[in-house]
Amino acid sequence: MNYYSYKFRLYPTRTQEVLLNKHFGACRFVYNHFLERRIELWKTEKRGSNYYKDVKELTNLKQTKDWLYETGNPALQQSLLNLDNAYKKFFSKKSKFP
Repeated sequence: MNYYSYKFRLYPTRTQEVLLNKHFGACRFVYNHFLERRIELWKTEKRGSNYYKDVKELTNLKQTKDWLYETGNPALQQSLLNLDNAYKKFFSKKSKFP
């Protein structure tokens, strides 16, 4: 069986470029915010969090940070799923701390 891969180069317009940068920035913010939140939660209360708790908390965060509404929910939720997977890999000793 042969496998092929393709590479595509995107040339976004200026408007699309701004929108992509907003998405990247919002996803980075959400990932780092919830990483910091999990670390503080462990230090103060000795308990952890998971993807489902974080998604519920994301709704509250979006109410305080209006600019997060400019980004679609799937992208933000995927960054939370990436964080949760990073924690799972860390605790199964497959990678370093996120």
